[in-house]
Amino acid sequence: MGKEKTADGRLRQLLGPALGLEENDLDLLAGFLNYKKLNPGEALFKEGESGDFAAFILDGVMQVKKETEFPGKHFVLAILSRGAAVGEFPLTNGCTPLYRRASAEALKITELAILDRKEFDSLCIRHPQIALSLLRTFLKCACLRLQGANQRMAAVF
Repeated sequence: MGKEKTADGRLRQLLGPALGLEENDLDLLAGFLNYKKLNPGEALFKEGESGDFAAFILDGVMQVKKETEFPGKHFVLAILSRGAAVGEFPLTNGCTPLYRRASAEALKITELAILDRKEFDSLCIRHPQIALSLLRTFLKCACLRLQGANQRMAAVF
């Protein structure tokens, strides 16, 4: 069940406009979030790990990378900063456990708001409009990232 919290200024500034939520809805959402701080080089998750959460970057920069066929070599999929969602696929997929398709690590000190599967499921039941706003945002992020990947691939060929 959600914790009683109010949304801090960063959450309001970054997620409010993106999600189209009013202040009272942001306060409700804040009760379902946990917070984490990562140091540079620290992983939020690694490729192949089981994953059941998504995160919003409140401050800092993260790198999302995929292992290649060459040992120790990675392909950088994205550099994400304030306001971006990372690792959202497990919440949108609906099946657990889901294994991470890439790794995400902090490039600078990074502060995150974490929404895990249990809290997301509770949010869906208790506040479906807020959950729908989150899902729309996740879909928009995925579409923008796919467009970017398509443009990069087209530039190579």
